[in-house]
Amino acid sequence: MTRFFFVLVIIPAIVAGVMLSTGHALFDTDNLAERWPSQLPRAQGGTIPPAADLALSKTAAPSPVPAGMPLTYTLVITNYGPSDVTDAILTDALPDDVSLNMAFASQGSCHGTVIVVCNVGAISSSATVTATLVVTTVAGDPVVNMAYVTSFTTNDANPDNNTATATTVIGPAPAPGNLFIYLPLVLK
Repeated sequence: MTRFFFVLVIIPAIVAGVMLSTGHALFDTDNLAERWPSQLPRAQGGTIPPAADLALSKTAAPSPVPAGMPLTYTLVITNYGPSDVTDAILTDALPDDVSLNMAFASQGSCHGTVIVVCNVGAISSSATVTATLVVTTVAGDPVVNMAYVTSFTTNDANPDNNTATATTVIGPAPAPGNLFIYLPLVLK
């Protein structure tokens, strides 16, 4: 079985000449564009690149879930602004103890089976986008599922809230002859 993992590396703004653990200089110049590329337009008197605060929240229902039954992950991306985002991307690496049944978003498209990527596109300031992943569980330990949201063209003012995790306990499979029906509850 092939397992896929993803790693999100966030490197904060750093000062020229900082050494990596390997002893190699990350950069060795006083060139502003190399030290702080996102700040170059400001230093040259130009426009400031757009900045927004994308945040991700995630729930899993039902929890606990019997083995072999569907589990629904609901992910909500919120853009706290101040700028709009044009290219939001949600990535969710599913754990081994689940298999994907379907994935969709309130806008954009989702693809993948082990690593699900939703290209949700533009999110206006103060707007939200919801993605839903329905999986089937197998018996095992509690399932820990992590996802993250990012934008490649908009600076994120607070990258600490771009990741969300949901832990779900998987119970025993239902006894033969028992029928379990999970219906969504909608409150208005």
